[in-house]
Amino acid sequence: MQHVGGGVHRQHRCSAGVSGQSRSARGHGCSCGATSVSETRHRRAAIARSVYQDTGVRRPGVGAVAAQSRGSRVVGTPPRWKNPWRLPHGPPRMNASIRDPQRRRLLQGLAMSTVALALPTWARAATKAADDAPILRAIPSSGERIPVVGLGTNAYGVQTAEEKAPLREVLQRLAQVPNSVIDTAPSYRNSEAVLGELIDELGLRERFFIATKVTAPGGDVAAGIAQMEASFRHLRTDTIDLMMVHNLNGAEAILPTLLEWKQAGRLRHIGITTSNNEQHAETAALIRAHPLDVVQVNYSLGNRAAEDIVFPAAQERGTAVVLNVPLGGRRGSLFGRVKDVPLPDWAAESGASSWAQLFLKYNLGHPAVTAVLPGTTRVSNLEDNLGAGRGALPDAAQRRRIEAFWDALPE
Repeated sequence: MQHVGGGVHRQHRCSAGVSGQSRSARGHGCSCGATSVSETRHRRAAIARSVYQDTGVRRPGVGAVAAQSRGSRVVGTPPRWKNPWRLPHGPPRMNASIRDPQRRRLLQGLAMSTVALALPTWARAATKAADDAPILRAIPSSGERIPVVGLGTNAYGVQTAEEKAPLREVLQRLAQVPNSVIDTAPSYRNSEAVLGELIDELGLRERFFIATKVTAPGGDVAAGIAQMEASFRHLRTDTIDLMMVHNLNGAEAILPTLLEWKQAGRLRHIGITTSNNEQHAETAALIRAHPLDVVQVNYSLGNRAAEDIVFPAAQERGTAVVLNVPLGGRRGSLFGRVKDVPLPDWAAESGASSWAQLFLKYNLGHPAVTAVLPGTTRVSNLEDNLGAGRGALPDAAQRRRIEAFWDALPE
């Protein structure tokens, strides 16, 4: 046997003639107290023979054991576990690709996908259902929860059966999202009557949260009352979920009557509306002066004035904020500005797959906003809009990014 100091052997030969490199420094019989690899092999061979005698399981010959031991493990013994993150010196270091935020997000996404695939079928179905479920928000004064995407109907004042057919399809699809807001007004030509007819025909009254409006020009309360009675007839309902003073017209005069009708149960919620930046200060004053459940106001990525005046008053008073013209409306549609602009990749971070969804999700990302009311007469557009009311919404940092992107676009 040859060895060097410190108890680490270069070579050891046992009586069986099997040689190998020693790995420890104890008990093989020499003065340094080391254990030889050869002795270890003999012990393993003895264990294998014992297993064979006790169980009848065929064992490899001693020569085979010795041969397999050279540079590898003995058959029948488990492999030695090695930590791939362990480094020769110091703690594990983060790979450069993981330090890169983009790659880290990609790896996280792949990991989440792997986890999702590993889930049982019922769990994946539950996860998908949660992603597909509409986002609901409460009207603070009543606690009633409504889907965050409703329907504006200022284009529902139609006459013929052919014109009503696509509107019927829209209502049928919207009814699949219970308690969705349908917003109308006496000034939208005969839209109240068309809605009343179609909803009654479909038997869907209980599936919708119906909102309409009233005016009292010059403070004429009697004219306002007559208008509200007509709305009940046109909408074919005994109760209106939300009655609002349209564009603040006669608000101070008619609001006490709205409150009385609410207490009597004919109206479930009351409020005011404006679609004019010049009325924002008056709107905020009325919110602070009256017990309003809802304020409807003009707000979009292209017109953010309401967040400086109206939103703070609503948050202060616990008044729900519902947005009209959330896509800019006829007077300033947002789509013209992005007509030839591709949707940025980062829009997916907010769950948006179209410009309409990005615009609406931007609105809904504001903590003061309860719901948005984009108008449409097509099921395809409704489907797109409803997509904004599911999944993720942009946080404050993402909203600032959307604003910066929008502001940098040529007008």
